[in-house]
Amino acid sequence: MTLKKILPLVLALSALTARADDGNTDCRMRGMYTNDVYGFSVVIPLNHVACPNSPLGMVEHGLVVELGEGWKRNIEAYAGYNSTEYTDLPDVAEGSKDLLDDDLPKNAVTELSRSDARLGGLPAIRIVLRFPGEENSGPMIQDEVSALRKVIPGANVPSHLYSLRLTTQEARYAEDRKVFEKMLASWQELATDDDPLSAQSAPAAPLPKPQKKGSLH
Repeated sequence: MTLKKILPLVLALSALTARADDGNTDCRMRGMYTNDVYGFSVVIPLNHVACPNSPLGMVEHGLVVELGEGWKRNIEAYAGYNSTEYTDLPDVAEGSKDLLDDDLPKNAVTELSRSDARLGGLPAIRIVLRFPGEENSGPMIQDEVSALRKVIPGANVPSHLYSLRLTTQEARYAEDRKVFEKMLASWQELATDDDPLSAQSAPAAPLPKPQKKGSLH
């Protein structure tokens, strides 16, 4: 696997490790989360808090919501550049499967379903995978919805990659999927830092009226 393919996973794992070390002191996000760099928003479900999914000091790529079992059950909202240069949604789904395949014994990952989906207003693909969990945790499920977006003019492939991913124990999937569906329904795409129109989206402030000589202000 190339470094480009594993970068999103490395960021997420580094962030989770950092939170384990610092006592989750930075896990305070609630309500609406907005990412102006990569252009999306999502609502953190009621009674849940989220943490940045990038190590402290790095550009924020999204968030992670802990559902339980010491981060074994979580939902991650991720956005970043399409550094792997995926050309279409089936490629993205295969990439998600490859990430699991490479870390597990051969034929350990089972694809349960693959279907068309929506992530906000973007066409997306949804892939559900089963894989063996750690000892005593039982089989795990990864349910991921991913989308591509062409923001940068002249790019040969879509410039941005977005995903919302649920990872949970198979025994808790039906329960945790309800939270996942709420976050999925709340997702919206926004202008990004790379959008040539984003700087023009807000009207210019009116010029101040000239003051008359000797007027008080």
